[in-house]
Amino acid sequence: MGRKRGVPPFPFLFDRHQSATALNFIRIPSIPAPLQGPSLCGPSGLLWRNFQMQLGNLKISTKILSIIVFLAAICGGITATSIAGLDALSRATDEIQLAGEEMKFGARINRMVVELNRDEYRLAANPGDLEQVLPSIGKTREAVSGLLAKVKGTSDAEQSRMLSSFESALARYYKELEDTIAVARRIRGGSDLTQNQRDILASVDASATAARALQDLTIAYTSYTDEKASRLSQDASALAESRSVQLVTAAAIGILAGLLLGWTVSQFGIVRPVKAIVGCLRGLADGNLDTLLYGTGRKDEVGEIAATAEVFKTNLIRNRAMEREAKEAAAKSQAEKRAAMLDLAGRFEARVGVIVNDVGGAATELQATASQLSAAVEEVSAQCGAVAGASEEASANVQTVAAASEEMSASIHELAERVSRAAARSKAAAEGADLAQTQLDSLSGAIEQVDQIVAAINSVASQTNLLALNATIEAARAGEAGKGFAVVAQEVKNLANQTHAMTEQIGNQIAAVKSASNRTVDAMRAIITQVEDIDRSTAEMAASVEQQSAATGEISRNAQQAANGTAEVSSNVVGIQQAEAETSAATHSVKGAADQLAERAAGLKREVDQFLAEVRAA
Repeated sequence: MGRKRGVPPFPFLFDRHQSATALNFIRIPSIPAPLQGPSLCGPSGLLWRNFQMQLGNLKISTKILSIIVFLAAICGGITATSIAGLDALSRATDEIQLAGEEMKFGARINRMVVELNRDEYRLAANPGDLEQVLPSIGKTREAVSGLLAKVKGTSDAEQSRMLSSFESALARYYKELEDTIAVARRIRGGSDLTQNQRDILASVDASATAARALQDLTIAYTSYTDEKASRLSQDASALAESRSVQLVTAAAIGILAGLLLGWTVSQFGIVRPVKAIVGCLRGLADGNLDTLLYGTGRKDEVGEIAATAEVFKTNLIRNRAMEREAKEAAAKSQAEKRAAMLDLAGRFEARVGVIVNDVGGAATELQATASQLSAAVEEVSAQCGAVAGASEEASANVQTVAAASEEMSASIHELAERVSRAAARSKAAAEGADLAQTQLDSLSGAIEQVDQIVAAINSVASQTNLLALNATIEAARAGEAGKGFAVVAQEVKNLANQTHAMTEQIGNQIAAVKSASNRTVDAMRAIITQVEDIDRSTAEMAASVEQQSAATGEISRNAQQAANGTAEVSSNVVGIQQAEAETSAATHSVKGAADQLAERAAGLKREVDQFLAEVRAA
């Protein structure tokens, strides 16, 4: 009943065709570098590469499930082996139990033969007990027949042969027993007891010989059955030991195979591929676009991650290209914007600079004219003082006119010359005032042009601000790709706001200049009016001097008229002094306005220069 030689302990795991492959798989050496597997050549290397390809085509859940299924198969094999061993042990136990029953059969048969012999000796001792002995003999024979029928169903060939011999011997014994019973019936009523006893004893002796032969067969059968039971017990022990070794070996090999399969699948199917793709992702995260992605041809989760990483890498490359294009576009836009701003600054400088220079020149000329007018007014004031002194002297000496007529004539002649010079000065002041009026009108026109240019610049700044706002909106719509345009649009918007602020400052300066120019125009008009009054007064004074000169010849005749003439001269001189005072005040006002205009023009030029410098530096 032991295991046959040459049969492996786990026939469900190995066969003649699979044992070599399985052993080669189990003998795979330690796994070297990640993802390369063992350095195998030939069929083993091909099997390993196919195994890795199959791992790459399975999902992680399928890989884990395959390990579980493999371990479950091992557990199933161990369970099947255990069941087979238990079944064999159960059969051996049944056989041992049957052997025990067969041994009991021998003992019972032997006991029944003894009972039959005892009944025979009872008949030999007292044939009259035949009727009492026959039921016992019949019952014993039925029991023997039942035991034989039961034992025949479980006996082997040797036991069957021995049982056949036993039945033959039993038949002979039964024949002798029948003879003994017949003798007992025959002598039961006889008178010659000695002869009868000898006959029955002879029959009993013959039965005893058959009974001993039957007992010998029973002993042989019992010995054989005992040996059979011992052999079955040894076979059962050997089977139990063999099955135990098989179970331990199967469990050890199954555990080792499960561990090896689990380690192989986890390392080459999960851990190392995941580490490889994580390394690729880390390289992409560090910005290394030359990273070669691992697992793009796999069909498991690593392949899905690799496909996603491939999309990420493609998008990253596209974004890098878009960033470069955006930077180039921004640089180009910045250059174009700078060129446009420089061109605008040049045109602004060409237009506004001329106007500012004209305003500055007009202010300078106005300052010079105001200075000349102030000097003329001072000279007129000095001349008026001299005329006043002469008039007072004429009034004081009117009683001595006759004696000083020649001196008076000379004084009047000198006064006429001075009045002529004053008239010339007044006329020059009037012409200067007219020229100043003309320059101020030109200044007002230039200021209006500057105001229009500033308004145009302000409009351009507003349009630029609007375009920057539109560019900001479009950049926001473009998302990440439009960030560079958003920065450029914000810079353009800031420059537009700065331009708008500067144009407002320039507008304020121009408004101040315009206000000062208007005040200067008003002051110049007042000066012109005063100069015209001075001119008329000077003309009147010249006429009076002529009258004084004409009346010199008649001084002696009409001193009273001379006194009146000197009084009139004094009155005219007072008027001239008042006109001179007003003219002096107007002249100072004109000079102050001219100085303020020059200062405003210089400030305007500085603001324009600063604005142009900022625009060119932007």
